[in-house]
Amino acid sequence: DPQEAFAARSLLARAAQQLEAALSLDAGRGDVRGHLLDTLHERARLAERAGRDALTVQDQVDRMKLHDHSGAHLERWTAPAQLRVTSDPPGAQVTLERYVVDDGRLRADAMNVLGVTPLAPQTLPVGSYRLRFVAPGRTSVDYPILLGRAESLDVAVALPAAGAVPDGYIHVPAGRFLYGSRDIEGIRRLLNAEPIHAVETGPYLIGRDEVTWADYIAYIEAQTPEQRAEILKAALGGPAQLEARAEGGWGLSLTINTRQYTVDPGVALVYEGRAQRASAAWERLPLSGISGSDARAYLAWLDRSGRMPGARYCSEYEWERAARGADGRSFAAGDILRPEDANFDLTYGKVEGAFGPDPVGSYPHVVSPFGLRDTDGNVYELTVSPHHGGAIVLRGGAFFYAEIQARTPARVPFPASWRDTAVGLRVCATWPQHIP
Repeated sequence: DPQEAFAARSLLARAAQQLEAALSLDAGRGDVRGHLLDTLHERARLAERAGRDALTVQDQVDRMKLHDHSGAHLERWTAPAQLRVTSDPPGAQVTLERYVVDDGRLRADAMNVLGVTPLAPQTLPVGSYRLRFVAPGRTSVDYPILLGRAESLDVAVALPAAGAVPDGYIHVPAGRFLYGSRDIEGIRRLLNAEPIHAVETGPYLIGRDEVTWADYIAYIEAQTPEQRAEILKAALGGPAQLEARAEGGWGLSLTINTRQYTVDPGVALVYEGRAQRASAAWERLPLSGISGSDARAYLAWLDRSGRMPGARYCSEYEWERAARGADGRSFAAGDILRPEDANFDLTYGKVEGAFGPDPVGSYPHVVSPFGLRDTDGNVYELTVSPHHGGAIVLRGGAFFYAEIQARTPARVPFPASWRDTAVGLRVCATWPQHIP
């Protein structure tokens, strides 16, 4: 509970002040020093658990250093974790990367080979890591982990058979991650996010990219003439409409804020207000302007047709884990989002004629720990809440919205009947798959 956590932090702060005052009167009181060290240790632990910035945590650790003459408390604080790793089948080579802060981003450091599963227990410093499993005849799997001090963690990963994961999809194994916001209470409420806490998911598949117009055209062309007419009719009057051309192929009418773009098959959509990425192959733009029922029908077709068995909405838990990995970062690559990292309001200088989606994968230097692209912007993505009867919630930021709304834990409830050209879709699928 946020109020209880705030009350606990306040009590500990007052206790630390009083104990330091008492120690200044009699520096020889070992019992007072011990109570102070316990208090500072608990303050650091709670700050870290709440996801406070590193300086807040380090302040408590530095104060411990001043008073910890024996080094016992600092030894507790720096106690390493024990990691045990297995795979099914065994015999996978496992490599390990540690995430380090580099100019505001989290960068995977040099890769170390740990050995072949099952591994001997590994002793590792506290921190954020990514394991990679590679085995003959199996799909390679990435597995981000967050190790706490003195923790003992068992990781067991089932490796899919080679070719079992369809092209364009990523296998996310069962595991845990930090879900929610570690921002101060006012920001957390603005984001409509839960306080940060550990959550586990089962295994699933998720699209590397957002669904594109080309993907959606394939769906429409697979329908009967009657079904196709019904789908197109439902979008009439909306901000995004596909239009069959008499000479063949499809055109697109797309309304973005006050501007309307109408483009023919194979003709680029041009943003007049842009100096870079001004010309876009519209078929590679993310699908947008669909309703919740449109998305469900598309996902059901993917499953029914065998193009993506088990296709469904991503749950918020699944989306957030795939977008941020295990460590509670604010964006795919860390806690800072720069205009060159994703498509949000600052990317093109907030120029009216520059707003609009980019072709998927336009920012290849920024990917999530699992390899997803465009989770920090481009278009919002429809997901379903694990609570409230599966209500639709938007995740991931969009081209017209600010950096704060692109934060990974940010949530936007969205009525299922609404349509918006800043709203699209990423596909998840149940694993293991049931092949029709």
